[in-house]
Amino acid sequence: MKPLGWLKRQLRVQAEGQTGHLDQFWPSLDATSGWLGGTGESWERGPYYLDGLIPLAWQLEDEELKAKARRWVEWTLTHQRADGGIGPAKNTDWWPNFVMLKALAQYQEATGDERVIPLMTKYFAYMAREIEKRPLHDWAIYRAGDQLYTLAWLYNRTGNLELLELARKVAGQGYDWQAHFAGFRFTGKVAKNEAKRHTHVVNNAMALKWPGMLAWFSPGMDARQGPAQMLEALDRYHGLPNGLHSGDEHYAGTSPVQGTELCAVVEGMFSLETMLALTGDAALGDRVEKMAFNGLPAAFDDRMWAHQYDQQPNQVLVDIHPRDWTTNGPESNLFGLEPNFGCCTANFHQGWPKFVSHLWMAAADGGVAAVMSSYGKGRTLMLGSYLSAAYQSRSAPELER
Repeated sequence: MKPLGWLKRQLRVQAEGQTGHLDQFWPSLDATSGWLGGTGESWERGPYYLDGLIPLAWQLEDEELKAKARRWVEWTLTHQRADGGIGPAKNTDWWPNFVMLKALAQYQEATGDERVIPLMTKYFAYMAREIEKRPLHDWAIYRAGDQLYTLAWLYNRTGNLELLELARKVAGQGYDWQAHFAGFRFTGKVAKNEAKRHTHVVNNAMALKWPGMLAWFSPGMDARQGPAQMLEALDRYHGLPNGLHSGDEHYAGTSPVQGTELCAVVEGMFSLETMLALTGDAALGDRVEKMAFNGLPAAFDDRMWAHQYDQQPNQVLVDIHPRDWTTNGPESNLFGLEPNFGCCTANFHQGWPKFVSHLWMAAADGGVAAVMSSYGKGRTLMLGSYLSAAYQSRSAPELER
């Protein structure tokens, strides 16, 4: 499927804005990046950028953007280490690799490149050998669902049973988001001295896919129950009218003057798109539409050359005046290149392209389903029973925590 009309124009605005030019002037993505073989930034920013650049380039059939994407992909594909490791050698954190693998999966789907699956197979064998000696830590603990996502993707294409054992280990080392929401106790704004990784808004946005990933590996689980419980708690105590959850870095309550980090917008959209593919729940499609037509565009200027780190539904000023943020600085709602912190500068690129990628999905009965509207009107159109083609070919044995 290719975008047409206003949606194609929106992607073209993005391509002509920061996404198409960021590597030309932002030091985190220039030729010194560790993900291009340099000595510069070697953590998450290169993979974040590629995670949105790839779908944008191939949806627009833009040869210049494809060339930019291939530059990053080729370095990773041609520099896998003998032990199976990928990425900059100085990076010892599992987390950035989670993102790069998601990007490579999209690249393989777009191009059919036969090198991707062998690279991922070798990498996961390496991870399986290392993960008990070097377990998940820090951000990777709370974002383990992103690694389960790619393990499921590869298992569907290879049937390699060793991937299931690795998935069990990853899940066991990940944060227990189900328990977090089953006994949800963060019913108000989190004070700065109480802010932890599990109250971080982006971690929570990524966690919305966690129950689905566990259910994929555990056929006895109902994937529909997890996100409903999560969204009920978040909506009740931190919900905002634009479909987002407050988090000017951490849980911030229901006041419309509290903000939401841009990374949480795009990650929340992708998590719910993933859950929509797994469950067929039309309400999730409606929620993504609300976020896409309200929360996502509000964070940018009209040319997508500048963005806010935190947006407020009830915002009448854009200035340096201190806000009542949980942890962020007063510049967080300014429109700029890198307000407050550069993670969103690297990560926002996935929002619109992945929305386009998930508008239509393969159906379990062999048909197709229009699971979200590109017009933002009414409820999602449902066509048959459906399950994303990425997950429908195989079911995995029970995964135990």
